[in-house]
Amino acid sequence: MAFENVFFELYGVKDIWSKIEPDGRTDDSILEEIYFNRFRQMPTLDEKKQIEELYSIKLPEALKTATRFRLMPHVPEVLKYLHSLAHVSMGLATGNYERAAHHKLVRAGLRSYFDYGGYGSDSADREVLTRLALTRATQYLKTSPKKVIVVGDTIHDVRCGLAIGAKTLAVCTGRTKAETLKDAGATWVIPDLSHFPSECC
Repeated sequence: MAFENVFFELYGVKDIWSKIEPDGRTDDSILEEIYFNRFRQMPTLDEKKQIEELYSIKLPEALKTATRFRLMPHVPEVLKYLHSLAHVSMGLATGNYERAAHHKLVRAGLRSYFDYGGYGSDSADREVLTRLALTRATQYLKTSPKKVIVVGDTIHDVRCGLAIGAKTLAVCTGRTKAETLKDAGATWVIPDLSHFPSECC
C-alpha cells in the first residue's frame, strides 16, 4: 500500500501493484519494474531517491493498517532463543531499503534482535548486499564469523547464501515450494521454524 500511495502522490497513477512478484527481491528492482510498467522507461536516479524517501516516510502509517502484515510461525520464539546464545549474532540481508526494513521490524516487535545488515538501499543486487551484511558482521564482531547461515523463504535467499559460501536454511512459509528450495541448493528445508535444526546453532 505504501508504494501505491507514493506513486499516486508523485504521478497520479493507481493500481501499480498488478503482476508484481515481490518475493525475495530488492525494493529497488520492484520500484524499477513498477515505474517501467507504467511509463515504459526507467526512472532517473533522482526519481528513485525521491520515491525511496517518500516510501520510507509513508511506510510506518501504512504498516499500522496493513491487513496482510503478519509474523511467520515461531519467529519470535526462535529469535529470542538465538539472541540468548552468546556465540550467535544476527544480522539482516534483505532487499528492503534500510529504513523500510527497520520500520517493518519495529512493527513486528523484532528490531532489538538485529544489530547490522545489508539492505536494498546498499545495492539492488541481492548477492552484493548479502556480502556487505557479512562484512558488517565482521566489523561488528571484530572477528570473522566461524559459521554463517542464511535463513529465508525464497530461492533468492538460498542463492545468496550459496554465493557467499554460507549454509542455507530454507523455510517453507512463503510461496516457494519445498522442492524448488531444495533444487536451488538449500542445506536444510523445513516447513516452519518450529523445525529449526539444532545443528544451525
